[in-house]
Amino acid sequence: SGQHSELPEFVPKELKELITSMLSLDSKRRPTTKQIMQQSTIKMYLRMQEEKERMQEENSLLKQQLAKQQPQPIAYKPKPINIEPKQQSISTQPKVTSQPKIMIEPPVTQATVTQVRKVLSPVESKVLQDIEVNGDTYKHTEENGNWCTLLYNPVINKGIVKFEVLRVKELFAVGIADESVRYGRDEGPDAREERFVILMMMVLKETLDSTMDLVQEWRFA
Repeated sequence: SGQHSELPEFVPKELKELITSMLSLDSKRRPTTKQIMQQSTIKMYLRMQEEKERMQEENSLLKQQLAKQQPQPIAYKPKPINIEPKQQSISTQPKVTSQPKIMIEPPVTQATVTQVRKVLSPVESKVLQDIEVNGDTYKHTEENGNWCTLLYNPVINKGIVKFEVLRVKELFAVGIADESVRYGRDEGPDAREERFVILMMMVLKETLDSTMDLVQEWRFA
């Protein structure tokens, strides 16, 4: 039909204009690939990806250098022993045999890093009324078009926490929120913007004549 739903108010104006122009029926008004790549939000994620790849390459080079610096084992060659015959004297005194000494060394403890993989459950809220839960799979119900902003615990106090989402469809954003934040039904992430930090924003999915999917399926961690 050529119609598409309005973008939410919290989408940046520049990104909203870009998405609108991409959905234009007039092919001449659609932006080129170069213009899309110059959009500030997309450029930010491109820089993030480039920085990630650069760090991975540096880590790989560092591991190679450390492997080269490790000392090579030295092959042990036994020295020949020359035995010269000597005269032995006979003694009538008893021979005193020393008692063997047993040396006990304390065990060496090595530091280990334990990686825990755990399926998280969402925090109880009214938002769960708008989704269907099947194990660790969450699906939006077909009876409504509400926004669903889910919160997960544990609280991040220290260390590194890896949050991995598999088989993602129509996901808008992932971020870190203050422990006290709670969302109601049909509320987007910006509803608590003063206490919500967006780490990654994903391009919205819009369908034009059921032929163009800007986002189909994602996996990220």
